Amino acid sequence: MNVRKVLSLLAVLLVCGAPQLAQAFECRITDGAATTATMALQISSLTVPRDAPNGTYLYTQAFQNADAGIQRIGCTDAIESEGEGYGYVAGVLGSVSSSAVPAMAGKIYETGVPGIGVVWQVTSDTSLNVGKGTYFYLPIKCLPSNNLRAECYTGRSGSVRVPTTFRVALVKTGPVGIGLIQASALGRAILRIRFSYLSGSTSSNEVDVVTLGLTGSIRVVSKTCTTSDVSVPLDRSKIMPLKGAGMSLPAVNFEIRLTNCPGFPGSISSGGGGALSSQNGGVIGPSRSPNTLKIRIDPMAAAIDASKGVLSLTAEKRAATGVGVQLLDESGQPWILSKEVGVPNLEANTVSLTIKLSARYLQTAAKVTPGLANAVATYTLNYQ
Repeated sequence: MNVRKVLSLLAVLLVCGAPQLAQAFECRITDGAATTATMALQISSLTVPRDAPNGTYLYTQAFQNADAGIQRIGCTDAIESEGEGYGYVAGVLGSVSSSAVPAMAGKIYETGVPGIGVVWQVTSDTSLNVGKGTYFYLPIKCLPSNNLRAECYTGRSGSVRVPTTFRVALVKTGPVGIGLIQASALGRAILRIRFSYLSGSTSSNEVDVVTLGLTGSIRVVSKTCTTSDVSVPLDRSKIMPLKGAGMSLPAVNFEIRLTNCPGFPGSISSGGGGALSSQNGGVIGPSRSPNTLKIRIDPMAAAIDASKGVLSLTAEKRAATGVGVQLLDESGQPWILSKEVGVPNLEANTVSLTIKLSARYLQTAAKVTPGLANAVATYTLNYQ
């Protein structure tokens, strides 16, 4: 009998004690629910311009939060006037060296493909890089209900402003390799708000308002234009037409051909603006800056006149004197040596290009002596 009475008394104590536990400080969304979304990557392959500098945005994609704006929060006790917002990236690989992209130090992570890092950003009034477990402050404020500020300070409910856009970006961090970037390696962004108990207690409660993940994969392809050496057989004319400095022989046309190019789809502007956006299942195309392709021609020996595209002849026995080889562009104007010149008309689906030039003998001194008249130059392509 006594044992039975003791057990009954304990049961009563436990039942009475249960409601007391429920009084712990707690906050939750009272209107609707937190945003939990998965965004599909909108590209399946990526080719990186060979000469793009570290820090270049290779691809960005944004999620427009349809639930952005004011989110109603309710707490079991009075809350402070402001919620402290912070975000972090969960499930990412190791951090990229801070020296690779100093502006994103500590907030850019490996993707599994060398030379490409991932960074998450939150945009509202400003754009902030989200670090792994790193706190950052947003325009998240406790707003008074019914325009009564006192209620926000002392009440048990309030509202917060939720950022409108999350953005994920792939950024060049070094020499780029090849491979497959899985969405799972890019992590997921989580935005939380911490509310503190108004009485000054250290007690606080956190509410997840947005969780965003990714699906899909992107294959990184290593491909550059194929080029070859160019030999230009100049006219073996007699020197009779050359009767004074500045005189020239007829020009010979030639071409520098680029084949098997990766295409020129353009790049995201600095800072990642104009990202691909996904909202309610729709996709908004990005705003891109055109790729640039520049060619530079350098003489193997000191030029006679670089500004007028005049190459000196190679030093060899029985070489001619008083003459050089002048390079001209497609319109017949002198090609400036040792200077990058842009190649126009680059299209996204361009796989081959032809740069048209010409060369001719040009008299550079008062007297010309006959002999071998060869010249050599190198050309370099810069693709960004």
